Amino acid sequence: MLEKYGKSEFQQMLRKFSRLKPTGSVLEYAEQFNVAMHSLLAHHSSWDPLFFTTQFLDGLQSDIKVAVMLHRPHNLDTVVALAELQ
Repeated sequence: MLEKYGKSEFQQMLRKFSRLKPTGSVLEYAEQFNVAMHSLLAHHSSWDPLFFTTQFLDGLQSDIKVAVMLHRPHNLDTVVALAELQ
């Protein structure tokens, strides 16, 4: 029973993560993103960090995303820092 409900919980977290979009400041988005990311990592620690970096970047507003991409950031911390500067 635990395996069945654990899988369902993971699927719900994954759906929530995939729909996550900024509704306020970049900092608020980063906080929500980190909570969702760590929830996923608690279930499966084998996620590639680049996946989360790309997902965060793709969730940003297009004008911020373009400015951040110009710097070719390689990790989530750098993406968040650059996005906050925008």
